[in-house]
Amino acid sequence: MNLALLGPSGVGKGTHAVELATRYQLRHLATGDLLRQNLQARNALGLLARRYMEHGDLVPDEVIDAMIEEWVGRQPASLGSLFDGFPRTADQVRFLDELLQGLGRRLDAVIYLRLDDDAIVERLTGRQICRSCQTPYHHRARPPKLAGWFDHCGGELYRRPDDTEEMTRTRLRVFHRTTEPILSHYADVGKLLIVSGAGSVGDVAQRLDVAVKAIAAGTAQ
Repeated sequence: MNLALLGPSGVGKGTHAVELATRYQLRHLATGDLLRQNLQARNALGLLARRYMEHGDLVPDEVIDAMIEEWVGRQPASLGSLFDGFPRTADQVRFLDELLQGLGRRLDAVIYLRLDDDAIVERLTGRQICRSCQTPYHHRARPPKLAGWFDHCGGELYRRPDDTEEMTRTRLRVFHRTTEPILSHYADVGKLLIVSGAGSVGDVAQRLDVAVKAIAAGTAQ
């Protein structure tokens, strides 16, 4: 299977993507991780991306797309992939479709983790992140044992300056505006599944497991 898992920041997409990829033996691709890998490898694409970043510019989609194309081309055809948070734009939808078609593969389904905006705001405004390993915590839902410090690596926890209610709601408006056409496209071609992101991590994981099993069996609706 080749799957995409989409959803707003704070819905738990990254956590569930890693678990799904492990459970179903899928290669996990998150564009942020892929960018860091190329930067650390100091290969041609990594050096090009660093040039943009050193000037304070965003890395263009064309560079990220090239990294994804290289990554997908390295994966054995016998193994599926899980695209974590990708595609994000209409151009990326076309790029991914053409890339997979060129390799004789296809995107089997897109799973959208849905959660209402108020719940997202509550999650993100209470979020803290480890400076060392970037693991997220929540001061109420998942508090650390020692306030201000990550349980496992001992890194300092901090709150992102843009995790305010005003900034979170602004990001959500932008997310919905860019994502709705993507969801409509995949719904039109019969590839969209919507899964509730509400409840505990275990609750959401169980719903996702049911959805992926239905996709694999060809019974997803």
